[in-house]
Amino acid sequence: MKNTKFLLAASIAVAALSFSACSTNSTSNANTVSVGSSTVQNGASSGTVFKMTEVASHNSRTDCWTVINGKVYNLTAYIASGQHKPVIADGCGIDATQIFNNVAKHSGKKAQDALAGLLIGTIGQ
Repeated sequence: MKNTKFLLAASIAVAALSFSACSTNSTSNANTVSVGSSTVQNGASSGTVFKMTEVASHNSRTDCWTVINGKVYNLTAYIASGQHKPVIADGCGIDATQIFNNVAKHSGKKAQDALAGLLIGTIGQ
C-alpha cells in the first residue's frame, strides 16, 4: 500500500515537471482547459471553482482530474504519455487528498511545486 501511494505521488510529480495537462474537452493550447464557457490556465492561480460532481465526471485514464487539499489538478496529458505507473489512474475523479498526504515526502517543496503546474482550480460546495 505504501508503494502504491508513493507511485501515485511520484507520477503526479513527474507529470508536473514533464507535461502540461489538458482534458479531452480542452482548447488547442495544451496549457489551458476549457470547462463550459470558462478557460483555465494550467498552473495559474485561477479563481475557477469546480464542484465535486464536475471533478467526478473526469474519472478515466483519458480524462483525469483529481482533488488534493481542496485544489483541482488535471492529470490527463500525463496519463496519455504512458510514462507512469497505472496506479495514478486510481486518483481520477476523486478527492485523492488522503492518498497523497499519507506519503510523508509529499509535504515537501518539491512535490508541492510539481503539483502547481497541473493546477486548474479549486473545489467548492
